[in-house]
Amino acid sequence: MLFERLAHPVDIRGTGDPPARVHDAEGLRNSVLRQLRCLLNTRVPLDIDTLEERERTTIDYGMPDLSAFPLGNSDAMARLERHVARTISVYEPRLRVRGVTIEVFAGRRSALLARVSGSIEVGAIVEPVSFAIAVGEAPGEPDDG
Repeated sequence: MLFERLAHPVDIRGTGDPPARVHDAEGLRNSVLRQLRCLLNTRVPLDIDTLEERERTTIDYGMPDLSAFPLGNSDAMARLERHVARTISVYEPRLRVRGVTIEVFAGRRSALLARVSGSIEVGAIVEPVSFAIAVGEAPGEPDDG
């Protein structure tokens, strides 16, 4: 939500996009999806072991280098899934993660597909959701949403 407010500030006359806190259910879902895309495609300059040994802070925003998780290694993919779930729980508090699966993104050799399921919980709104997010794609490639 902070990113949206900074990216779409209200001008001096009070016009502009409404604040993020007034989203309807669809707007809230789209807001969470935008934040997940940003979060999962931002790289933190720390290795996975360091991140797992300490509590995450603002400067740890994002995911570690994906080369730490070799494709085809089921233990590495399970570790990546746990890391994605933990990262989301720290940086996107509107989403309660129920499950994360990672798979190779068909047709995009430089990306993985994270399937995230859970529920968006804001005030009285509780909505089950499922997102498919391209992770680690090269700049300029479109995201799957």
